[in-house]
Amino acid sequence: MNRHEFEARTGWEVSDDDYAQIEKIYLNAGEMDKDEFCRDYAKGNGHEIMSYLSQKADDQRNHIRKLDKKIAGLEEERGEMIDFLIAKHTETKDESFRKYAVQLLGGTKQYILRKCHMALPMDDREQAWIIELLESNDKEG
Repeated sequence: MNRHEFEARTGWEVSDDDYAQIEKIYLNAGEMDKDEFCRDYAKGNGHEIMSYLSQKADDQRNHIRKLDKKIAGLEEERGEMIDFLIAKHTETKDESFRKYAVQLLGGTKQYILRKCHMALPMDDREQAWIIELLESNDKEG
């Protein structure tokens, strides 16, 4: 809805600044019909509560965007840590590194898959797991 539509529906003349605030409220109203919004807004004479709620909705959206960015950063750090654990296990053969990486990845299959993507060599235990998996798939079909 544009300013002219709002003014035509309410019979009000509004400034650019007022309409900018009205538009924010309208956009935060979701799927509300233009006519219904204008009728309700005019009834309430543009109560401050609508502006307050609209601002709160904007604040929540901004907060969610910030959290999404933070989550993406943490997921990237988690991936780097898993890669480090896998590389350290390959280098040192210390089973605690593999165990923790498998735990973080949710299982051996994901660990092996990630190690393959890293182009690291498989040890005897990992090769045995792959052979067992492939042989069990052969039996199934």
